[in-house]
Amino acid sequence: MGIAGCAGDKAERTPTAVPTDDDPGLADIPGDESYGFTFIRATGNRYVEGSGRILDVDPIDVSLPTEAQWVVAALDRSDGTIVVASVLVDGQVRAHRLNGCTVSPVEPFASYGEGPPLLVITDGNSRLARTGSVYSHPTPIPGGSIVVNGDGDLTSPGGKLSVSAPADARIVTDGALAYFVGPPINYGHGALGDQVEGAAVTVVDPDTRKSWTLDPPYGVVEGLSPMLTNLGGELSVLVTASDDQRGASLALLRDDGTEGGAVVARSDPVGDPFGWRHQIAVAPFGPDGEREIVSVRTPHRSGVAEFHRLSGDRLERTASLGSYPTHEFGSRDLDRAVAADFDGDGRPELLVPAPKTGVLAGLRRTGDGVAEVWRVDAGAPLSSNVAAARGGDGVVLAVGTPEGLRIWPALVRC
Repeated sequence: MGIAGCAGDKAERTPTAVPTDDDPGLADIPGDESYGFTFIRATGNRYVEGSGRILDVDPIDVSLPTEAQWVVAALDRSDGTIVVASVLVDGQVRAHRLNGCTVSPVEPFASYGEGPPLLVITDGNSRLARTGSVYSHPTPIPGGSIVVNGDGDLTSPGGKLSVSAPADARIVTDGALAYFVGPPINYGHGALGDQVEGAAVTVVDPDTRKSWTLDPPYGVVEGLSPMLTNLGGELSVLVTASDDQRGASLALLRDDGTEGGAVVARSDPVGDPFGWRHQIAVAPFGPDGEREIVSVRTPHRSGVAEFHRLSGDRLERTASLGSYPTHEFGSRDLDRAVAADFDGDGRPELLVPAPKTGVLAGLRRTGDGVAEVWRVDAGAPLSSNVAAARGGDGVVLAVGTPEGLRIWPALVRC
């Protein structure tokens, strides 16, 4: 079904949820490693603290056997280098270590397959963690990890829990855990890889095992993961609520002791049937460092980057600029945008694909709106998500293209 010009033939009718391991080994992921998520932070917030100098550096191009579909990066604390791992379209993995301006291959990785990877680095050794549904990955917790299985259950060192999670649900954490739950709803949009979306969000305290369910203000939660944030001074969950009449709104949810929790604040809906918002990050974007939420309104059509700020019970739009296609209809890659101070001026920018293929644009909030302040060239159209990590020298950026892997190091002089 396609309404309002937002449809495609890449979406499956229902997801094929195939477990990759009948008895996942979860206890081998303790909590003192470095991790690389495609959504940048374990909370689901695509924001990197620190600064880089990507306008002043010469990018480094690395050849790959075929194009990368996923790229993840993380700091190796044992030596201060950055490891960048690329999952190729045929499931092979190629990893590289960035030491200043020098890139060298890392020992061979096992093939990975589908789905977003989790990079784990322990005492100089790096690998991709693979358990659960082919569309998800483990999430580290004290004593091991927790994962969505192909049957929609959760498996952790403490055992299994039946939650009817969508097969492509991803668990986020900031001490507490949050993930979408069912019963899964057949929602006729299909923008994110299938036509099944979650009904609500479950939040779990792993210490007490207390859990609570938060309901969206209407419709489904259209996404693959929620985002944990302390906007308003308390732990809250940011989701995109959608239906086939109003389209999508940003909604900030919080446990208030009542069934279904409270909708603390929400934005205006898109206003188009099935119209979607791509929620990306919470960061100090405002002209005076105010924390704002950035999303891209209907990225398959208008692609307008919109900034919202919490004001009472509203998420008020403060600025907007378009058009930036941050997502491809039918794809489970929701990670083609990231926020950081990429140019070293002390202010975070939103980095998004520009309409011109192979170009990334830096957007900065200004006193009277938002402006595109610079562009960088990826060398070819993106084939992967946008990866970023903070090392000792600053923020590093990496993307995959049909031409290979392009890395922007943090050092100005190479």
